[in-house]
Amino acid sequence: MEELHRQMSKGFNNKSLKLDRWIVVLDVLEKYGVGSVLEFGSGLSTLLFEKLGVSVISLETNADYLRWVKSRSRGDAKFVLWDNENFPLALQPFDMTFVDGDVPRRSQAQTAKQCSSLVCMDDWGRGLRQRGWSTQGCEDLFTDWERVDNCSTILAVFEK
Repeated sequence: MEELHRQMSKGFNNKSLKLDRWIVVLDVLEKYGVGSVLEFGSGLSTLLFEKLGVSVISLETNADYLRWVKSRSRGDAKFVLWDNENFPLALQPFDMTFVDGDVPRRSQAQTAKQCSSLVCMDDWGRGLRQRGWSTQGCEDLFTDWERVDNCSTILAVFEK
């Protein structure tokens, strides 16, 4: 999987999903038998999900970036342009939601919780603060959820 990540990350900037966090995601995919993902923020993760045969719908706020990622896709992922406020799809269940889109992420996290009982939040806590962002008040959204990752990265995985 390290080689797959290295190969697929070519051309992405340094803000893309890092290998240590991808390993956490892989563990979650395997442990929970994830077959479908709603993703906030297209990118390397979209292509990795797609390569593993995971059905993914990816919401992106930047039209140019969406086109660029889509041009690298095998064509299995569904890409949706959105405004980071008004969810553009009918709510439906997914095995997992993956939140790594533009800040603020509160509306993403709220929608993610409605669509799945398994939510991955990238750049959680100190990760957002290190980038000069706040967590946008998302911590209170997960107080009644269990954090199920090993807390070794800035990717947090919550289960209801």
